[in-house]
Amino acid sequence: MIIECEKCQTKYRFDESLMEGDGVWVRCSRCKHLFFQKNPSREEDIALFDSADDDKAGREIGKETPVFDEFPEGAEEDDEEKASRRKEKSLWTPKKALAYALIVILVLGGVYLWFFPQARKQILDKVSPYMSLGRLKGNGKTTNETVVKVGFLNVKERYAKNWILGEVLVIEGVAVNRYDYPILRVKVRGKILNESGKVLDMMESYCGNILTDEELSSLTEKEIAEKLSTPGGSDVPNSVSPQGNIPFMIVFTNPSKEADEFIVELAKNSRLSE
Repeated sequence: MIIECEKCQTKYRFDESLMEGDGVWVRCSRCKHLFFQKNPSREEDIALFDSADDDKAGREIGKETPVFDEFPEGAEEDDEEKASRRKEKSLWTPKKALAYALIVILVLGGVYLWFFPQARKQILDKVSPYMSLGRLKGNGKTTNETVVKVGFLNVKERYAKNWILGEVLVIEGVAVNRYDYPILRVKVRGKILNESGKVLDMMESYCGNILTDEELSSLTEKEIAEKLSTPGGSDVPNSVSPQGNIPFMIVFTNPSKEADEFIVELAKNSRLSE
């Protein structure tokens, strides 16, 4: 049978075999209200008790009546009540709302950076340490100075004609030592990317190794790599005093036609005392 709390109208499924005499006293497990549930199988009418006087009426019965702080075995909430409780638990909490908001912000930010490469460039300039970034437009554009311990100034790119390899991409600039001690064997890393930011190629060179236009036009790929791999610097000593600077050159001998931008970052450096 289905019984209903007189106070909060919560419905329960109740085992009729637990009924005794005129009925039983039960307590709602939700609002704790005590009320008398009459036995529907009794032919005689029984007096109804006003819900406001339930406790008093219980004391005046004159005999022991079962009172259930919790519903006895066999009595349970009906399906409607269970569904209601599940719904209450599923309501949004402040933590859930914050988590969803952060996810939405991250997704929208990613979409924005995907469709606006220039914004991506600006962010990389600000948050990427030891890095300088520029566009490959063949106009010798200089990137902004990156404020880090080893920064870069006057970074630009150009193409040179090599009689053996064809067109080569040259990235050159100046590395600045902002440590308060001398450094040496400074190595820089160059990357070229496509429009979507994917790295197409990467090359490393030690600072202080600068190729002339004649060398760029006549050397083989192996010879270019060897010239730029001298740790101590072949043209300028690769040892930089505090606040000093040193030139560098990175050469891509087979640049991709999809190249759209480049990145220059610090690959390695050592203290003079090492």
